Amino acid sequence: MSGGHFDYRDDYLADIVLTLEEDIRDIDKNENVEHKDNTKKFMELTHDVTLLSMKMLHRVDWFLSGDDGDKDMIERFFDDMYFCRSLFFTPSLPDLTDDIGKLHDDLIQNTQKGEE
Repeated sequence: MSGGHFDYRDDYLADIVLTLEEDIRDIDKNENVEHKDNTKKFMELTHDVTLLSMKMLHRVDWFLSGDDGDKDMIERFFDDMYFCRSLFFTPSLPDLTDDIGKLHDDLIQNTQKGEE
């Protein structure tokens, strides 16, 4: 499985996520930042939204490239979010993924109905 629908440009988001992690760790050392707590919170939220977007885009890429079906796309994203929860800085952000979980459950139910 390789994706490629977006010409692998979505991989740049992974670099941005890693860079943001380094920048967040270094924010306290930056003497030019006047409101460090608010700035750090904003950067943490930016990191988390970018990480979430990266994972979603990666799954859509595999789907559009024919590597995964629609069911696989949602299941794999759901699995990604389970393992990524510890990477989020913002505790409430993983709650956004609950909607994906509901999609996952609906998809499983619909699949089971179709098999009956």
